[in-house]
Amino acid sequence: MPSPTQTVTDAVLSSRKYQTIAPELVEAIAAAELGKGRSLKEAVKATKNQLHQSAAVYQVGRLDYPRWLAELSAAWTEEAERRSVLRRLMGSHTSTSERLPFLDDFYTRLFALLPPIHSVLDIACGLNPLALPWMPLPAQATYRAVDIFSDQIAFLNDFFSPGRCGWRGRDAQCSDRLSWGTGRFGVDFKDDSLSGADREGGRGGSIGEGAGALSGYLLSQPHSGRAAEGDGDDLRQPFC
Repeated sequence: MPSPTQTVTDAVLSSRKYQTIAPELVEAIAAAELGKGRSLKEAVKATKNQLHQSAAVYQVGRLDYPRWLAELSAAWTEEAERRSVLRRLMGSHTSTSERLPFLDDFYTRLFALLPPIHSVLDIACGLNPLALPWMPLPAQATYRAVDIFSDQIAFLNDFFSPGRCGWRGRDAQCSDRLSWGTGRFGVDFKDDSLSGADREGGRGGSIGEGAGALSGYLLSQPHSGRAAEGDGDDLRQPFC
């Protein structure tokens, strides 16, 4: 017989809306909700609410990843057309959509505040990797993206692959953990969407906790129409 935590986890993952979310995250939130003395039914509802508020709410409309890849492949050789398609796709996520009005200058001005960047860790990436053509990064720069939706991560890995758009030195991962462990990255993007579920799950080795084992420049990308800011800190100050 499955445990109460597994029962709640299975119920949440059986929902079409949440079926592609990293099971480890769902399980951690389910356990936290049951720990509050909730019934199974209450825990399922509360877990879904956490996942909605922390992640699903930022996705706009239907995300047709196979069609997106076909459109990108068809447009990739023409820069103007490629950027037009990427802009339209980035409108499908609240975070990237809010940056579209100033996208042409956003990363140029941001990276101008920092020393030369050769590696990026994008935490709770959403569709932010689609903005790579606007980032003044060296051709061989490493870009690692992590998020909790397996279908989104599969799409981004296809986007990065040489057979598609050919972004060398890029990879994406679906997880609630930084499984590559400690390391040094020139820039660590942290999207504000990760914070709610990360706090609620209260689990060791999570994205939020794992970020503390990394070194680089931590840039928060809030969902409020504001420009990126370093959680109140000078962008030029590294975190450890």
